[in-house]
Amino acid sequence: MTDRLRHSAGGFTRLLQISSAPVVVLVEGALDVVFYERLCLVAIPEHEFSIRQARELPSVTTGGKPGLLQFYDELRQRRALVTTLEGKTTVVIFVMDKDVDDVLRKRRRSTHVVYTESFEIENYLYEASDAVTPIAVVARVNAATVRRILPADWCAQAARAWQEWVVLCLLSQVLRVSCDANYSVRSQVNASVLGPVNPTAVRQRLRVLRTRADRPRQEFDALHQTLVRLVERRYATGRSGTIFRGKWYSCFVKEWIGSIAVRDWPDDELLSALLLALDFTAAWAEQLRAAVRGPVIAVWPEHLTVKAPERD
Repeated sequence: MTDRLRHSAGGFTRLLQISSAPVVVLVEGALDVVFYERLCLVAIPEHEFSIRQARELPSVTTGGKPGLLQFYDELRQRRALVTTLEGKTTVVIFVMDKDVDDVLRKRRRSTHVVYTESFEIENYLYEASDAVTPIAVVARVNAATVRRILPADWCAQAARAWQEWVVLCLLSQVLRVSCDANYSVRSQVNASVLGPVNPTAVRQRLRVLRTRADRPRQEFDALHQTLVRLVERRYATGRSGTIFRGKWYSCFVKEWIGSIAVRDWPDDELLSALLLALDFTAAWAEQLRAAVRGPVIAVWPEHLTVKAPERD
């Protein structure tokens, strides 16, 4: 891995301006580079583009999403999201995982900031691809066997299994309380990956959340029920992926397939295989394609006439 570039905000902007690419897409991490490169080839085929990771950005205290947001704020304040130098116009687009920013109401409102519709890009990798062949390849088993064992609606089953955990994770996020009910770990209230929920474990974590949040019981209970209903609505309308973390799916794949797998595969290897199986012209990517294309069309409206990719 190369060292992070060390430019000032102005110097980095100048670097982007003198590069050959008129469209610069800034992403969170390494997996995002390949994901959004493939997306941009479909969304903006008429433009050369450059994909840069957050770790390359100047004047940021951290990489990833916080680094992207910090640099976006700097460019917005400097009116440098779209710049022209010596006849060359440069458009900068920030793309990032939504996480639960919609629930927290903290998304940046700008055409230059593109959020995933799902929780994170891993949701697309598992939910929008035919996962059978990638799983068979990394597990070194027959694809027909994987298809027989893996339920047809396995992503929905996974989300339903951890529905109570999702509520607790959302509650800790809304309350800004630190505890073991959080999106960085697997469910702590299910007896096993696909096992039943332990009501005592749920009640215990609710007590911890209420105590650490220091909220009146009635106010806390009302918020809890509001989030329960929000989760139920999204699950009922097929949108569990907007609040269920995509990285968690690996736990379920290994639960179903692990006993027949020839090898214990690393999660990154499966994600790479799933990424290669994605069709970026399909309907699942429509929101992302349109969002990335938006700021480009605003600068080069003549490309509105470019035919959109046909869906399967």
